Order: sequence, then C-alpha cells, then structure tokens
Amino acid sequence: MHFKQNPVLIVTGDTIMGLTVLRSLGRRGIPVYCAQTLPYAVGPCSTYCRGSFLLPKDCDAAFAAVQEHARQWGITHIIGISEKHIALLNRYRAELEKEYTLLFPSQEVFERATHKDITLEYARRVKIPVPETVYPQTMEELEECRHLQFPVVLKLVHHEFPPGTIIAFQHKYLRVDTFANLRRIMGELPSGQYPMVQEYIPGKGVGVSMLMRGGKAVLYFQHLRVREMPPEGGVSVICEAMTPEPKLLEHSQRLLVQMGWDGVAMVEYRRDAETGRYALMEVNGRFWGSLPNAVHAGADFPFWLYRTSFRGWETAGSPTQDYKVGLQARSLAGDTLWLLSVLRRRVMPPAQALCEYLSSFRPSTRYFLWAWDDPKPAMCNFAKRFWKS
Repeated sequence: MHFKQNPVLIVTGDTIMGLTVLRSLGRRGIPVYCAQTLPYAVGPCSTYCRGSFLLPKDCDAAFAAVQEHARQWGITHIIGISEKHIALLNRYRAELEKEYTLLFPSQEVFERATHKDITLEYARRVKIPVPETVYPQTMEELEECRHLQFPVVLKLVHHEFPPGTIIAFQHKYLRVDTFANLRRIMGELPSGQYPMVQEYIPGKGVGVSMLMRGGKAVLYFQHLRVREMPPEGGVSVICEAMTPEPKLLEHSQRLLVQMGWDGVAMVEYRRDAETGRYALMEVNGRFWGSLPNAVHAGADFPFWLYRTSFRGWETAGSPTQDYKVGLQARSLAGDTLWLLSVLRRRVMPPAQALCEYLSSFRPSTRYFLWAWDDPKPAMCNFAKRFWKS
C-alpha cells in the first residue's frame, strides 16, 4: 500500500485529539494536512503537518475552503475530529463522498452517540446497565426527581441548538447534592434548555475504545481515569491502560453493533469501587480526549481507522490486540488544575494531593501534548498560555 499517494485532511487540528491523529498518521509517512479555527492551534505547529488553512465560520464558506484545499493537496481521506465539525462535514456528505473517503459516521448514526437519551435507549435494548435518568422539561416535571437518590448529576442531553442560541448550562457535568439545590439551578435556566438529571455513580471512569469494522471490533483498548477535572467527575487528566475486561468488551461491542457503528468510538462506564457495579455513561462517537494514552500504549486507532478504509486490508495484516498495560498518559496542564482545585476545595489532605501529583512525574509517564520527536506544539501552547497570562 502506497500511503504517500493517499493524503489525509484533518478537520480540525485545534485540539490534542486532532494533534494526536496527525502525529499517528505522520509518523507512518502518510501526508497529513489540517484545517484550524484557532489562530494558535496545536496541529499546524506539528512537524508532521504538511499544510493548514483557517476554516471560515460560515458553513458554505467552510465547505468551499475544505474543497479548495483538499483538491490542491490531492486529499483522498477526510477525518472529522469534534462533534461540531463532524456535523458540519455531514451537511455536505453527499458531495464529499463523491471525491473522498470519509472517516467519520453519517449524521444519523452519529446522533445515536451525541444524543445521550438515544444512547441510553440503545443500551437498554441490549440490557447494558445504565444510571436512573429523568428528562424534565418543566419545573412541574422536575418533581419526578424527588424519588432519586442524591447526589445527582446534570448533563445536557445534546449540544444541538438553533444558531444564535445562548446556552445557559455551561457545565459538562454538574453534581447536585439536594433536591432544593436542583430546583434552584433549574429555575435559573430557560425553558427548553433543561439538562437531564441522572443518578450519581461514585468511583472512577473506565473507557472501552473500539474500532468497528463489519460489525466486529478489530481493535480495542481499555483505560482507567486515574484523575479527572473537576475531581468529582469530568475530563480525564491522567489515565492508565488497563487489562481488557471480557464483560465490558462484550457489552461495548454489542452496544456499538446495535447502534450500527462503523469506525472509532469510546464507550464510557463508571465503576463503583465498593459494589463493583458498572454503569454506562455515554458513547463518544469520535476520537476521545484520552486518545494519546491508547496511542502511547500501542493501540494506534488513527492509523488503523485509515488503514482499514482500504479494500482488502484484512489480507495485508490486522492490528495487534497487545498493548502496554499500566502505561499512564497525562495532561500536565489539566493535572495541575486538578491539584489546585483539590487544594482549594480541600477534597483530600493537601499532603496526599501533592504526593499523588508529584508521583506522576515518573520516567514511564507519557504526555498528551509533549513529544520528543515533535516538541513545537507543546512549546507553542506554553507560549500562548504565557502571553495570555
């Protein structure tokens, strides 16, 4: 396979996810280009980025820019990174499919992951445990939440609102400890923007990542969220490769098959350490924030997503299911925010928090952003933070 004849366009290279995909492909000798929306995006700084362009805000203009640069660079494959940009590309999917291989799901399938209520319904169909969840639309319907055991967690069901909508609920997750606080928070939100109210599952997050092809997981990876920001549950700031658990692998594959999935996805669970209970949280139907952990450990999802898009890939070799169990990857900026938050809120004794933070500076730890063979993105990101401050 002559990969150099099949260049890839990443939309966009703004984030660590986009950068990780870019590095994965670039290290294999694949020509990689990216769009960007941020003036100081990390992707274009990479030594593996052959070229980049600024993506216009207007949808039609953005599509025209993608077409112009894709033709200029001889692009054969397009990868969407964020929910926003996958939705943008899917608006023009019929036209894009005529010229390019699209390495992201159609909008109909994608929304089975981006709409949490739809995801949970698919999970119930295949009998995967889910947290008790209520979807109040009015303050009267909020009374249904009295029977829930507090604390509860608030999440937006989806992020798709009409253009120009000011979204009042700005949290990815918000823990609420009493029904009185729940009424107060909901009362401050506009009608039509109420988040769903979900049973709180204590413990740590566990992610099962899969590359689905033909109704089968051809590559999988499991990781533990060692620390999250905010500490009570949020994005992973340090994670660890785990030995795959057969039950979770079976659950995850069954769910993705039910959803009609083809391509990459990460199925997220939460595990109660005291009871051992697992419950499904959500499905990321795109590349996920802790992707660097998988790639560092040897589960190279971006490359194999690309590689398995070619006919006859099975005869040329399949991805190995062996990866480095125990390998940790870290967002240094995110982990530092975790430390500051824990110290400020006294979630744990200061000495314990500091010890946990410092112990992660071990030689075996890998980083989300820093790479010896590609240092410029981390340096540019540091400079951007310095000048902002």
